Formats: sequence, C-alpha cells, structure tokens
Amino acid sequence: MGRPNRTPPSSTESNRCAPGRGPTLRPRTNSLRTLLALLTAAQFLVMLSAANINIVLPEIGEAMNLSPVQLSWVVSAYVLAVAALLLPAGVVMGTIGRRRLLLTGLAVMGGASLLAGLADGTGTLITARALQGAGAALVEPAVLCLLLTLFPESLRSRALGSVGAAAALGGGAGVLAGGLVTEAVGWRGIFFVTALLPLLLALACLRGVPASGERGGSLSRHDLKAVVLMPGGCFFSRSG
Repeated sequence: MGRPNRTPPSSTESNRCAPGRGPTLRPRTNSLRTLLALLTAAQFLVMLSAANINIVLPEIGEAMNLSPVQLSWVVSAYVLAVAALLLPAGVVMGTIGRRRLLLTGLAVMGGASLLAGLADGTGTLITARALQGAGAALVEPAVLCLLLTLFPESLRSRALGSVGAAAALGGGAGVLAGGLVTEAVGWRGIFFVTALLPLLLALACLRGVPASGERGGSLSRHDLKAVVLMPGGCFFSRSG
C-alpha cells in the first residue's frame, strides 16, 4: 500500500504575524504601493498627533487656566496610554485582525481629537488626550504587522524605511503645524485638524488595506492578564 502524497504548506500559510492569523494573501504590486502610502500616512499621523501638542501648551494653559501639574498631564496622558496599551493591542490583534485594529485605532484617534477640540474643562481635555494615545497604540502594531505580512521580503526593508521616515517627518511636522495652526485659528484648531485626517485615512484604508486571510481567535488567560495588568501598572507607576 503506497504512502499518501503530502503537499508541504505554502509560504502564505506559514507567514503569520500573531496568534490567530490565517493565511496571508499578498496583494499585487500596484496594491502594495497604495498600501504602503496608507500605512506611511498612518504612522505620520501618529507622530503628528504626539508632537503637535508641545508647542501649544502655553496657549492651552492660559486659555483654560491650567496649573503646571495639569499641563503635564495633558502630555503624560497620551504617552501613558500608548505605553500601557501597546502590548495589549498586539494581543487583541490576534483576535480581531490587523485591518480591523487599524481602522478602530484611526477612528478612536479622530474621535478623541474632536473631543479635545471641544473640551471645556481639564478633565475632558486630559481624557481626550488619553483616548488619542489609545488610538495610536492600536494603530502602531497594526501598521507593523501589515508591513511584515503583506510585503515580500525583497520589498520589506524599503517599506519599513519609508514608515520610519514618515515617523520622523510626522514629529517635525507636528511642531511646525502646531505653531502655524495655533497662530491662525487658535489651539483648538490643532485638534480639529487631527480629528479630520484620521477619519479620512480610515475611509481610504477601507478600500486600500486587504482583509483577506484574517481569522479571529480567542484570548488565553495569559492574554487577558496582559490586557488588564499592563494599563494599571503604567498608571500607578506614573501616579507614584
């Protein structure tokens, strides 16, 4: 009796970025260009929203009568949210998928920026900044995983370089845009601009980012511990 023929698994079936991923179907060259442009824009926006607040802090403090401690929390809330949720976001990505995590992060960033622009009190502004950071923490692992899984090895280094350059440009552009927009329309205009851009990018990602090959999974007990304990640890370390 002959031995049954076994077909070795294809590279697309073994190329997974996180637990729960299904087979990855790479898009064609033209689609890769579009995808790289979208992912580069997402990374640019993350750094833009992180940097544009620095130059407008004096105007915010004067307009809202904030103390130095309160002003520090306007910055720290964003940074803490990113640090606390980056690891849990990567865990959750194994359940909901890369594309959905990216779209959720962009939507959260846009909504939080709008809330910050409309804030009439310290608590609302700090909460909005924390939500902005949460959205950025969702976008970051999704961008990286999409690059690693959808780009062939021959193009991967160039794609990662483009995203890295976008991060550097976003930081510089955030400071410049913060000063120009504040001078023209006031500090709230910064948040209204960063509310519109992520939402427009999310609409573009609905068409340009492929959803094929994603398969949801369930969170293990260790995953749930990471999701719960990491944010709490970051918060209490800052409070202490």
